[in-house]
Amino acid sequence: MEEDSLAEYKSTLMSRYDGLEDAEKATLRGLNGTAEGMVLEKILGPEMEDVGIMLASKPAPMAMPKRRGLATR
Repeated sequence: MEEDSLAEYKSTLMSRYDGLEDAEKATLRGLNGTAEGMVLEKILGPEMEDVGIMLASKPAPMAMPKRRGLATR
């Protein structure tokens, strides 16, 4: 039962993450490897490690590069 609750909570966290704006997602990804990120890892514990890995591995959406010069024709 406890395993189901934890899995459900992790699913809820991922849904919340998906609902964030791109800038907010980038802020979370930017915590990876920082002192703040390390503190969050200590608080969340090993039970939430896989969620952190999933969040850190999601790529940031890429903007289309602006065409300049001859490529704009």
